[in-house]
Amino acid sequence: MAEFLTGFRDFLAGFGMVLRVPSVRTWALIPMALNTLLLIAFVTAVFLFTDDVTRWVFGDASSTWGRIAWWLAWFVTLLLGLLLAVGLMLVLSSVVAAPFYTKLSEAALVHVTGRPVPDPSGPIWKIALVSIAQEIAKLGVFIGVQCLLIGIGFIPVVGAIFATGVTWMLLAFEFADYALEACGVPVLARYRFVLAHPGRCCGFGAGAFVVTLIPLLGILTAPAAVAGGARLVARIREEEASGDRGRAA
Repeated sequence: MAEFLTGFRDFLAGFGMVLRVPSVRTWALIPMALNTLLLIAFVTAVFLFTDDVTRWVFGDASSTWGRIAWWLAWFVTLLLGLLLAVGLMLVLSSVVAAPFYTKLSEAALVHVTGRPVPDPSGPIWKIALVSIAQEIAKLGVFIGVQCLLIGIGFIPVVGAIFATGVTWMLLAFEFADYALEACGVPVLARYRFVLAHPGRCCGFGAGAFVVTLIPLLGILTAPAAVAGGARLVARIREEEASGDRGRAA
């Protein structure tokens, strides 16, 4: 339980870094602004094209009841369009923000450790394509595992607990991965890192899960989760290094 709470505190600490540390806040505000503009564009498009889509599918109506049915169809089309916009935002927000999250995690690591990152990423324009490709791969893994967990979740009690724990671990990986990459940790070793610290990563993932339950809130709080993930990685690596030094002595 102590490890779980420590991981949850690591998650919350990310919000403090975004608010108090200028270098972290700068890289947090950019993806927040980009995703907000993207959301505004999607929602505006939904309202602009709802009329046209409704007419294309249902045509025009002249009678009173026909007009009522048409407006009901318009309202349903609007709701479906907004749901589609939110769904696209959930997928695209992390992809669009990926290069900035890489720089954000590096700034957070420098703040937490007081040292330069072992494997800096370089200029933002150089890392953009690589960061986006890696984020798409992570999303693929996350969606694939979630599809498997749907079936497991139907197993009474145990299935739901197992599915929840795995989801929390995946969320911890999603946000800690940027810092692990900055530390020069290979891809498979990053997964092993999360699996080696289940209590702490579940605590972190639980915090991330709560904010992602509300999709638009998750978009705004994701930068803080990335900063918290950097703190999680830095603290665990420091504790492991201290343990190794203690055994060597």
